[in-house]
Amino acid sequence: MEKGDNDIRVFKRVSGEFMNVGKVVGQKPGSFSLWEDKHTLKGLDFAWHLDKITGVLNPFILSSSWKKVTSLPKPLNCRSESFWY
Repeated sequence: MEKGDNDIRVFKRVSGEFMNVGKVVGQKPGSFSLWEDKHTLKGLDFAWHLDKITGVLNPFILSSSWKKVTSLPKPLNCRSESFWY
């Protein structure tokens, strides 16, 4: 994420290169972040919701559309496992 004057831009890495995918559309510090992704489902108002407490990243449709959604990306777990020996 990169902060600008009034918005926070969001990037994702695709094939080793970072691309701008949108901006943060909602957040509550210590709780969640919601950012748009204009490249995952083209033609839809799509976003990712990150629950900062559980570390789960869920797909989220921001508004209804004429385009029918047949499948959404699977939720992702953003927490890495800790190994104790």
